[in-house]
Amino acid sequence: MGELRTLNDVARYLTAENPAAAPVQAEAAPVQAEATPAAEDAAAPEKAKTVERWVVSSAPYVREAAAAGLDIPKDAPIWVTQDDVELAEAVERELNELGHSVKLIAPSDMGMLQRPGKIGGLLILAPLHDVDDAFLQRSFELLQFAAPALRGVAKTHDSFFATVSRLGGRFGLAGMEDAGNPLSGGLAGLSKTASHEWPEVTCRAFDLGNGFSDAQAAARALAPEVLLQGPRELGITEDGQYQVSLTPQALNGGAPSKLEAGDVVLVTGGARGVTAEAALALAEAFKPTLVLLGRSPKPGPEPGWLANLSDEGEIKRKLAANGNGNATPKSLQAEYQKICAQREIRGNLKRIEAAGARVLYYAVDIRDAAAVRKVVEEVRKTAGAVAGVLHGAGVLADKLIEDKTPEQFNEVYSTKVDGLRAVLSALANDALKAIALFS
Repeated sequence: MGELRTLNDVARYLTAENPAAAPVQAEAAPVQAEATPAAEDAAAPEKAKTVERWVVSSAPYVREAAAAGLDIPKDAPIWVTQDDVELAEAVERELNELGHSVKLIAPSDMGMLQRPGKIGGLLILAPLHDVDDAFLQRSFELLQFAAPALRGVAKTHDSFFATVSRLGGRFGLAGMEDAGNPLSGGLAGLSKTASHEWPEVTCRAFDLGNGFSDAQAAARALAPEVLLQGPRELGITEDGQYQVSLTPQALNGGAPSKLEAGDVVLVTGGARGVTAEAALALAEAFKPTLVLLGRSPKPGPEPGWLANLSDEGEIKRKLAANGNGNATPKSLQAEYQKICAQREIRGNLKRIEAAGARVLYYAVDIRDAAAVRKVVEEVRKTAGAVAGVLHGAGVLADKLIEDKTPEQFNEVYSTKVDGLRAVLSALANDALKAIALFS
């Protein structure tokens, strides 16, 4: 029971083990009552099926009036990372001239930092090229470390958290010709996440252009901006500032897809959840060959004593009866969940095939580049060259920034990022028509 997450889960588990447990059912009633609004929402087709399409773009930003400055106390230093030493030192000089003390944080400092009492601001500067996975994890850990001091200052004054990516000054939305390593774009996600969790802290994401005459010129444009209120995402170039905007557009407003019937589309994320629904939509629209890559083994047929059972309690009792006599509630729950997952995969594979697609399923860890390459080579032999990719694989380990462990960060990050690397590496020589990524 220690692994069950909600009261509903506990109630279902207990009633499944003991259907006669009337007191448990009575205790569960308030939980069911609380769930009623969600059920009403699901029953409204026009609301449940409404999908909006928004196109991301950048446009010149001009302040309509003088921006409000942040009231950062003078005894609360601003921390600035110095992976790019020249830029960091230039920013330090500019902030000093504006009356603030600065502490430069080198990568080698991370293990030796003393927890501060006050931090007026944390500014994470991405270098132009030397950005890797370790840089992003170090940035996350530094934010975790600084969080209590940042949030403490924000109780009585202003404090800020800002990140600076290097995608050309317009977040890559104007092309990547002048951009540095695209991984630095991940910083914007960190600052926007923090803005949701810590409304009391001013959290902003900047993207710095690469056309400044020198580091001091770039710092002169950046430093004053981090001390102001402003758009959550702001590009800074030598020619001016750019704001990220969302523009609504009709779902059928884009150019027709280049995918054709029979094209091979590689789908990561297996045959469960939202990825399976997207695969089904592709099957209905294009009649392709879908290659599904999932973590779960491809399910075989169920034993006869299990096939006709659907009630959780009955399934668990049968599992216990057909086991070795050592079944525990925890092991029965795990086995039950495995059966549910296999049934979902089996059912979705049938649905996708019924929609007109040919389906191939492979159990593979997409973080394993060699294993993915082996699968792709087999696919080429049996189905042909890959024409499209839908990368839906991901791991959920939802925690607040201050609560997430390094292991959880790595599991989520590596499945999405290393998985994408493995797939694109295996398909480097294929003439892809379409790539779609689920964040």
